[in-house]
Amino acid sequence: RKTVAFQTGEQPGTIIIRKNEKALYLVTNKSQALRYQISVGRDGFGWTGTVKVAAKTEWPEWRPPKEMRVRQPDLPAMVPA
Repeated sequence: RKTVAFQTGEQPGTIIIRKNEKALYLVTNKSQALRYQISVGRDGFGWTGTVKVAAKTEWPEWRPPKEMRVRQPDLPAMVPA
């Protein structure tokens, strides 16, 4: 992560994802953010819009959904945390 200049009207704590930059910004104040390098999904598997996170949970493991396993049969059945 890296602290960068970032002009925004969003409140501190807001997360902004810029897919074309492959970057996630965590707004810290009106002129700065923490920038994280991220991976983005393939074309056709992305989302657009604004979302408010209603809950945060730490999951003990991840299991690819059935549809994903059909597309990528070599995926493991479960990825441990």
